[in-house]
Amino acid sequence: MNSGSVILIRDLSFAYSETGPEVLRNISIDIGARNICTLLGPNGSGKTTLLNLILGWLRPLAGRIEINGRDGADFSRREMSRVVGFVPQEEPAGFELNVMEYVLLGRAPYLGFLETPGAEDRQAAEKALEAIGIRKLRGRTLPTLSAGEKQLAAIARVLAQDPQIFLLDEPMSHLDLANTQRVCWTIESLRDEGKTVVFTTHDPNAVSYTHLRAHETVLDL
Repeated sequence: MNSGSVILIRDLSFAYSETGPEVLRNISIDIGARNICTLLGPNGSGKTTLLNLILGWLRPLAGRIEINGRDGADFSRREMSRVVGFVPQEEPAGFELNVMEYVLLGRAPYLGFLETPGAEDRQAAEKALEAIGIRKLRGRTLPTLSAGEKQLAAIARVLAQDPQIFLLDEPMSHLDLANTQRVCWTIESLRDEGKTVVFTTHDPNAVSYTHLRAHETVLDL
């Protein structure tokens, strides 16, 4: 059940250049609290672009985006990272961080300049690793992980971040059935905790997974 608008998008259009084609045209959507919203569409339909617009990384050609009743353009990067967490479809993993160090990056919005993570931050990271089922990977370096393990580590990072809104770009694309099910459970538990989850997929079956049948919003791009 919605308890107020968290993300409001009105008449949104976007193009990557002034003379280029519109990637998105006249998109309007109202995403409430405690909501799982799926952005469904084939590759190249603008799903990732829409997430980048919500994050404020891109500016719309027309229309507006509000987060918690506030224009998204008014948020500082630090403010935005406390409210919105993002898991990209793929993330460069050439650096030699181990999984625990990587998940702790999710705590950065709560740390001061040059401040190192404390006991509370490590507790949040441990909880995130446990929730997504990869605690045994905590000492592994990112380049040694499979694509699916990297995806789970990225989800753990955003769980440790603990934002109000989770944006997940194709979160199940590299996962086997068991881990896909685990991610579905995680998404459902976030909704039950009062979070808002927006995730993209090109797979219509993702919308009909048993654990996600309580969708309140599905946007077909």
